[in-house]
Amino acid sequence: MKNTTLLFATLLLLVTTACTEDSVNDIAEECSQGYTGYDCNEQITPSLITITKVVVQSFSSTFSDGLSSYPDIALKVYNNSNTYGPSATYYYDAYSWSSYNFYPNFKIYNAFENTHVVLYDYDFLFGEIVDEDYMGGVQGTLYNSYNGFPSMVNFDYGSYEFDVHLSYQW
Repeated sequence: MKNTTLLFATLLLLVTTACTEDSVNDIAEECSQGYTGYDCNEQITPSLITITKVVVQSFSSTFSDGLSSYPDIALKVYNNSNTYGPSATYYYDAYSWSSYNFYPNFKIYNAFENTHVVLYDYDFLFGEIVDEDYMGGVQGTLYNSYNGFPSMVNFDYGSYEFDVHLSYQW
């Protein structure tokens, strides 16, 4: 009888342990991409963030390039590790009340690094850039460990406003 009780207790322990391990594994497999933990509430720091698009929503209306009434805008994005720009896309005689799209495909390898998004005015003469003037911009971090991986972050400072569109890799 002792052997039967001991055998039954051992089998019960093995079955209980197997179910518990399966349950924990099932929970971990059900987490949304970018999350981990028992309740799937811990963000995984991305190994790569890509700025896929920047929409210039506004910029200083008092800026003139000297050659015309409106600036010819181009975008630069940079941080301590990487630089994008000037953009291949330029907008000639840009109006401060219109929005403009840029597609920098800018890679950020340190998710917590401060990123700068700035506008430059380019002066052209016979199709060549003859001068570039810093207009203004914004800076900040695009990621933190509790922001839920937004697909767009709005940077707004003074008369400069940018919608920065993001994608993530883990």
